[in-house]
Amino acid sequence: MDLSQNSISSNSSNSFGLQTNFLNKKPAGLNFGMKTNNNNTAYYAKKGEPMYVKEMDADEDGIVSFDEFKDYCQANGISSKEMVRMVEMANSYRTMQAQKKAEKEIKENSSDEKNTIKEVESEAVYAKRGDGKYDEAMDTNNDDKVSYKEYMIK
Repeated sequence: MDLSQNSISSNSSNSFGLQTNFLNKKPAGLNFGMKTNNNNTAYYAKKGEPMYVKEMDADEDGIVSFDEFKDYCQANGISSKEMVRMVEMANSYRTMQAQKKAEKEIKENSSDEKNTIKEVESEAVYAKRGDGKYDEAMDTNNDDKVSYKEYMIK
């Protein structure tokens, strides 16, 4: 056997080993049925997500567990390489959803902050009775203070 045949033989056995490892074990980082950091059970897909396939959901609970995913893929001749790609796509989808949610929350918080600033500005005191800037005509609520809001009206 020459060196190139040895290399081919080694690569194919490594590939087979990786496939067997993927199908029979729970690969690190994929959390097959394990608890995640926030104590939720990991899954492949939930109903409503684009990667959810009803035929994968053997127990019809609306969640495709990794065991259901693995069983479906094995039964339909999907290679371990394709399975990994599918899981990566599912993770990418969830990452994008989380980013969109975070961006939305940031916008909402930013809007809330702007409204709070406007409220504070409108209540800010422009002048008090006795100040050189105080004008009784501007003090519409007769509280001896001219708020920024009252100042902007007059």
